[in-house]
Amino acid sequence: MPTVSDILNFLNSKAPMSTKMDFDNVGLLVGLTGQEVKRILIALDITDEVVEEASNIGANLIVSHHPLFFELKSVTDSDRTGRKIVNLIRNGISAICFHTNLDAARGGVNDTMAGLLGLNDVKLLSEDGKGPDGEPYGIGR
Repeated sequence: MPTVSDILNFLNSKAPMSTKMDFDNVGLLVGLTGQEVKRILIALDITDEVVEEASNIGANLIVSHHPLFFELKSVTDSDRTGRKIVNLIRNGISAICFHTNLDAARGGVNDTMAGLLGLNDVKLLSEDGKGPDGEPYGIGR
């Protein structure tokens, strides 16, 4: 059975974390790297309802597009983000978030949206850098 680390490494091979924008927070944000993954819930955002659904269906990993948090100073049950993190940990659910690196990835969010819209001759609007493979990457198409 794959582990959280295995899933993280696979996702990183498709949308390298090194290609994220500077402000972003991507990767394993909550959880245990060695935890075996039995069921994954995919979400745009990790909301209270998503955490509850993951718990109800027995998912022990959530893969989300938007980060659970950007800058974190504490984790308590006195604020929304803290409560989500406490509930994730309490229920044995890890959280991986891939945001701007998934936007920039070849075949990622922006390429998929361009394809769904039937766009032709899709190109990068600007080059944000070069990926680990030496290929240019960028957020916009």
